[in-house]
Amino acid sequence: MSQEPYTELAELADRACSGGVPGRESAQRHAAGRRVLLQEANRDALPGFIVQCVSMHRFVDFITLFHPNVQERRNFLSQQLSSYHPRAKLPGVADIFSAPL
Repeated sequence: MSQEPYTELAELADRACSGGVPGRESAQRHAAGRRVLLQEANRDALPGFIVQCVSMHRFVDFITLFHPNVQERRNFLSQQLSSYHPRAKLPGVADIFSAPL
């Protein structure tokens, strides 16, 4: 991947929200970025659609069914991704409480 996986997935998702049809390259970039994010320690903090939408085409189906309005799709995406990104650098609650005393 040419960028941080999170940033790349955000850009791909934004294009999908706008109605862009993902090609093979986009699908491969989505799969690679998703795989990296799912392997990170903060997987539980990921927005649900990253975990549930196993392919770019599944995400397109999800987001177009979510709302017919492009701006509403983008608002949803922005809200979901912005709530994830700050938490990406922080340990999860389980990590804090499971540490030995």
